[in-house]
Amino acid sequence: MQKRKNEMLIYSDDMSKIIDMLLSVDGLKETYQKKHDRSWIRKVDDDLKTGLFKLSDVQLSIIEGFIFEDKSIADLKDELGLSLKDIRVEIRNAREILIRYI
Repeated sequence: MQKRKNEMLIYSDDMSKIIDMLLSVDGLKETYQKKHDRSWIRKVDDDLKTGLFKLSDVQLSIIEGFIFEDKSIADLKDELGLSLKDIRVEIRNAREILIRYI
């Protein structure tokens, strides 16, 4: 696995696979946009659902922001009150959890 100069792992391929899996679920984005709650998790397959339930609220908020609300990292940084490093760490930790279930 590649590392950046700051020693953070490059994990975009795994995250792309997870995002593609979520985006491929029929009606997932619409369910989130209609209800603005976590009911969208019930629409994914059982394995991924198990992984999503293990994520923290911050990690789920990051996923929802990226996938359903088309937010940038800068938007999420301000909204969640996190630094860029904190967001990268949360994404890395979410990835480590979710790759066990895909």
